[in-house]
Amino acid sequence: MLLTNMLGKEVLDSRGDLAGRVSDMEINLTTGTIKQIFIKSGLSCTRSVKPDDIITAGDRIIIRHQKENIKKVQTFHFLGIKRRMLCNW
Repeated sequence: MLLTNMLGKEVLDSRGDLAGRVSDMEINLTTGTIKQIFIKSGLSCTRSVKPDDIITAGDRIIIRHQKENIKKVQTFHFLGIKRRMLCNW
């Protein structure tokens, strides 16, 4: 699957509940592999999963975890560069 085809795909958690949609990905440019996939749900909640957390990727992406157990990340801009950091809430 092309990376551009993953953007906007629905992500379901291990219970089949909608966790959100793929909003962005972090790519290792040296190896060409995906480091993290960012899932957006609602207006302000972004979560991060590793590629190993994906069970299947087709019309929808299914992940191993329940959405409550996925790491939340916060996005901010610094000197015009998008940055993300883990949230503690």
